[in-house]
Amino acid sequence: MTRRATRLAIWLLLAAVVGVAAYFLFDQHHRAEAARAHVRAVEDLAARMRHGLATVRTGQHAYVAPGQSETWWRARVGETLDALHGEVEDLRQLAADPAGLNDLDAAAAAIEQLAAIDGQARRAIGFGETSRAATLIFGDGLKAADSAERRLESALSAERSAGERRRSEQRVQEAAVALGTSLLALVASLALALTGRTRAVSAPEASVQPLEATTAVVAAPAPVDAPAQPAVPVAETATAEWSASRDRRKAPELRAAADLCTDFARLGGEQELPALLERTARLLDAAGIIVWVAAPSTGALTPLLAHGYSQQALSRLPTIPADADNATAAAYRNAELEVVKTNGMSPGALAVPLMTSAGCIGVMAAEVRHGREASESARALARIVAAQFATLVGLAPAQAPAAEPEANQATG
Repeated sequence: MTRRATRLAIWLLLAAVVGVAAYFLFDQHHRAEAARAHVRAVEDLAARMRHGLATVRTGQHAYVAPGQSETWWRARVGETLDALHGEVEDLRQLAADPAGLNDLDAAAAAIEQLAAIDGQARRAIGFGETSRAATLIFGDGLKAADSAERRLESALSAERSAGERRRSEQRVQEAAVALGTSLLALVASLALALTGRTRAVSAPEASVQPLEATTAVVAAPAPVDAPAQPAVPVAETATAEWSASRDRRKAPELRAAADLCTDFARLGGEQELPALLERTARLLDAAGIIVWVAAPSTGALTPLLAHGYSQQALSRLPTIPADADNATAAAYRNAELEVVKTNGMSPGALAVPLMTSAGCIGVMAAEVRHGREASESARALARIVAAQFATLVGLAPAQAPAAEPEANQATG
């Protein structure tokens, strides 16, 4: 085989290997995107189930609370329990981790028990045995609901862990392919350089030429060494793929925040505010959100917008003096984000000042779950959303949705 044929064969082999490696990395990228979409779907369905369990608990409490519409709450709890049965089956279909499937089976059993307890409580109320109904609701009912939520969280954690394990295996494979391709490119470059150098040295022996022509042939190796360059783009491609993979971990939250800010900018009327508040709560994983606005003369804070609290709970909220000893007032006075850490019994909270060119005009207070108050990304997202609310405080107060059952203690 001639040197030219050898060099051509090396080039073709190198091109084929690089092409196969590029296709493999492209396919791995799409597999990773599909895996992330799967985990997002599981998380969204789990979030709906958590909300449904909270609705059932609140509705059962309303059974024995004076002044509540028993008929309305019975219908609401019944619809929610039916939805939970369907959602846990959907989650079974999505879950791929065996440990997560076991937890989902236990969650389904707990939901069945919760439904049975609900039926017993209803019958007790029908016979006028309100005390017995309260015992069932606040005893076995709370245990069943807590068990279902714990199992749901365990299944979600198992699914996330399985996704991370699969992605770690993919990263190892991608790094191995990138390294192997780089090494092959280096070997091919050396081979091309050696064949070119041999040809340049042997050229004077092959024929008798004038001194000028011989000098020109010896000076020609520059183009021969050029093929060594393909090794650099391969390494750069692997590095860029690794960096992009790390960036995409935070992409879902950033996309949700960007979409929310865009919809704030497109706000056409206060009737759209409840939906934006609900999306804000999902973004921050917040059980409740209140936007407080300061009076220009005294600085006292009064609620303007709220999500996650019943009208009855909101009506009991007092005005917060500017010098009050709580996180909401401190955030207003200092114009800085205040963090209330969870103690294990009550949720954590974030109090974010609403800043304008005139200074601090209010506070967005959010009760966050699962220790999100300690997350730097959650704090940054809260500040982004608070900046949007700062532009809306001149609107008429939005009414909390009539069907919102959650009645948590106000943050601050």
